[in-house]
Amino acid sequence: MKRRKIVTAIVIIALVVISFFVGSYVTEQKNNNSRIEKCSTLIKFAIDKAENGNLADEGLMSGLISNVYAAYQFCDDSTAANQMHALWNYLIFESDDNSDSVKEKVLTELNNVLQSIKTSN
Repeated sequence: MKRRKIVTAIVIIALVVISFFVGSYVTEQKNNNSRIEKCSTLIKFAIDKAENGNLADEGLMSGLISNVYAAYQFCDDSTAANQMHALWNYLIFESDDNSDSVKEKVLTELNNVLQSIKTSN
């Protein structure tokens, strides 16, 4: 009888420990998916601004730079994060020429990053 109580107690303790780890894993997966979704949303906002706006407008360009940097902060994929950081630097330091080539480069980079995030998911 005493042995049965010990076995039952061990099983209950094991189930509590296992449920803790399963709950932790599920929470971590939800957080990861949330970060990926936030990154994708911010990239889509940036694409929309680049496609529909005039990059010569300082306010729009500032918003675009902000969206790119925010997406970089939420991007956990190292390759995509590096691409976002490089694009952010490009927008800040090298995009003084507000020509169509800048717009094309920005759109190409953003679409490439968005596609790589979707495929890695």
